[in-house]
Amino acid sequence: LSGHAIAKIQGVAHFSKLTHLLLSGNAIGPKMAGVEALPPTLRTLDLSHNRLTDMSGVASLLALEDLNLNGNRISEIPSGIAHVKGLRVFRCAENQITSLAQFAHLAPLAALAILEAHGNSALLAAEAAAGGGGGGEGGGGGGG
Repeated sequence: LSGHAIAKIQGVAHFSKLTHLLLSGNAIGPKMAGVEALPPTLRTLDLSHNRLTDMSGVASLLALEDLNLNGNRISEIPSGIAHVKGLRVFRCAENQITSLAQFAHLAPLAALAILEAHGNSALLAAEAAAGGGGGGEGGGGGGG
């Protein structure tokens, strides 16, 4: 269902055994409206490249293991994400997160193995303004 100009998460609640939902490249936002109605079996949710500014609804997805929110307009990681105990992969790159302190909400997630958060330009600007700078060009390699 990627790339279809979908504006709301709806019509999938009756798929009681759904484990993967890929909705990248749509028009969902600014909130995750409808996410609370997703089946409790959902393990993978890809909402990358939408219009999200708020991800607070994710706390209701207790079985979630892989969450991709890359390329949105999210500025805060809600404390409720700590309820998603099985989250192994969290992608929030290319958003508008402004503080490293936001990532403290991920600390209780013992299963978290992959965190992708590069390209949060607001975070980089805030760190540079605070004198953190972070080493400029080069750095982390990244490759592929």
